[in-house]
Amino acid sequence: LSTRYLHEASLCLPNMNRYLQPYAAAVTERMERLEVEDRRAMYRNGHSRRKTLSVSILSLSTNEGKISARTLAGTEAWCVDCLLPDVCKVSDLRDFLKTEKLVTSCEIYLQDSLVQDEEDIKIDGALLKIFHEHPTVFVSAKDPQVVREAHLGEGAVIFDLQPEVYSIVQALQEERSSITGGSFQTRCHSLHWLVYQKHSVKMSSSPDCFSAVGIFPERPSWSLPEGTHRVGSERCDIWKASLHIPSIKHLLDEHASKHPDRPIPRYQMIVDPNRFIRSTPAGKVWVPCEFDVDNHGSVKVVGGARSHACPPLTESVAAPVLEAALPLLAQLDRPRLLLDERRLQVVFKAQRIIVPPRVSEAADSEYVGLWHVDGMLEHVAAVVLYYYHVDENLIGGDMEFCGREPADVLGWGDCSNNHAQFTRERLKQAAKQGAGLSFCRAGIERGTLLVFSNYQCVHRVLRMVNSSKEKEASRDFVALFVIDPAVRPLVPARAHLSQAAFLGRTLRSGLSATPETKRIIFKVLEYAGVWSSPQQVKRDRAALLSEQLRPQGMFGRGGHVYSTGNGCYTMIGWIHNALAPNIGSGACDEDDSSDEDEVGGWRTLFALNIPPEKNGRGVSDIMSTSTDHLKELVSDLRTNFEHDSWFES
Repeated sequence: LSTRYLHEASLCLPNMNRYLQPYAAAVTERMERLEVEDRRAMYRNGHSRRKTLSVSILSLSTNEGKISARTLAGTEAWCVDCLLPDVCKVSDLRDFLKTEKLVTSCEIYLQDSLVQDEEDIKIDGALLKIFHEHPTVFVSAKDPQVVREAHLGEGAVIFDLQPEVYSIVQALQEERSSITGGSFQTRCHSLHWLVYQKHSVKMSSSPDCFSAVGIFPERPSWSLPEGTHRVGSERCDIWKASLHIPSIKHLLDEHASKHPDRPIPRYQMIVDPNRFIRSTPAGKVWVPCEFDVDNHGSVKVVGGARSHACPPLTESVAAPVLEAALPLLAQLDRPRLLLDERRLQVVFKAQRIIVPPRVSEAADSEYVGLWHVDGMLEHVAAVVLYYYHVDENLIGGDMEFCGREPADVLGWGDCSNNHAQFTRERLKQAAKQGAGLSFCRAGIERGTLLVFSNYQCVHRVLRMVNSSKEKEASRDFVALFVIDPAVRPLVPARAHLSQAAFLGRTLRSGLSATPETKRIIFKVLEYAGVWSSPQQVKRDRAALLSEQLRPQGMFGRGGHVYSTGNGCYTMIGWIHNALAPNIGSGACDEDDSSDEDEVGGWRTLFALNIPPEKNGRGVSDIMSTSTDHLKELVSDLRTNFEHDSWFES
């Protein structure tokens, strides 16, 4: 019998080794290898493989003024209102699909025959052959060298890909446009390498700042949930779907009633990662749970009873949400994640946002969030949010996103002086066109599943109001923070809990199971440093929450752009605290001699840090506010910023 079990275990071992294979080795083994490109050709035209073409087939059907599309597997891809007749011109159908941003390029077939634009077609039963063009995800050479004068606009940046942190570095090459329209078009072209990492999106137009040796493995072909669509432009790594898992609400409501936990009035923490942390030389970090993902997109919790501090909820809540989100996670490119036949580290959180009733006109019956990225010391590459309950009395509360790519490089002095073109009107126009700063938003309803790149986007909750005068309203969600597998793994729950479990089991042996014995064992575990007392857990959680509620960056200037000549440069956009952001306008002082248009550009940029005042409005609220009110808002923002800086010092 033992021989048979050993034989079966030996058959499973190679497969398990694939799950536990070092990430860099797994990516390198599965990637498509490339020859080194000619530097001069790449300077003129970019990398020859910088775009990847894929094809999908959808079948169309009509019903009661709607047109819907399904994949060949039968999953609904989208359903939209349509005023076209059941029989129409192919050109009209194509124009409608492009207007609705459902396709960019496609062919239309009827009974396996390609139909031309001037022909009539019955929509019901037609087939769409859609061509998708997306940027190729390249893999860097091992231990990439630091490029100390990588071009960004007219300035230069130190292009350090941090191979000591990231075992695999990936990048895309694509055209980028700036707010002022000129600075990124220097050096003959606007093609840029983009590398998405925790503290910043590194970007440069120097063709040799990134050496591509391979193409990242293709994403697995897992079926997307019905209604899945991208939020924002084709460059936004934000995906939304609808999901119904009825058991989750019952389980989490029951857990919340047994463990009422409201560290601050607006938050009820149902599963709080700040209560499940580990000390490291750098500080306190979250303890993740682990999941094995097979090639069919199924997940298995690793660790059993030590998989998490709340193992039943890990199995019955986190696992089904992660499994439903895997097809959306596979769509991400900034960065792309190797998911199939891999072990993922995921931090599990469940939370209830509570909004008080509107008992009077002066009542504070609303909630509004600040721009942020998730994770402090942790490298959270992607975020999964599942909203299993949204009270019907809540109005607003959309999730708004902004890309972290450098928006522009402004120069003063011996250069083109493009800072003079950085006006409020130019900033508003660029925001509409998605140039420089790219904004988008997603509506939140019960059952919304939202997946996005935490390296690409900052996000915030827009103003959410409780319309009820009698009772509180809540929005309840599960959050899964996917740790970047390219960095050194965190200590997982199964390892974090094992020392306390082993020592506790040793101490219990031979002792009677009495409350006094249990109390003494916990005291010994605390003294040994493998268990935290409830008082210590509360202190640690309060310190972490206080830090997390503070802004981790801001819209401003910074980014360490320099010049080899006499010009003076600064990067603008959302700048992480690690890159020393500033909300001073630098060479352009706001005095009476300053150009009002240019000052307006700076004020508008800084005002993006301020939550919108009107319900249902986001960035558009700042863009449309009056000049006088904008000046007042930014003055208050600067006063608070200076006070906080003085208080910290």
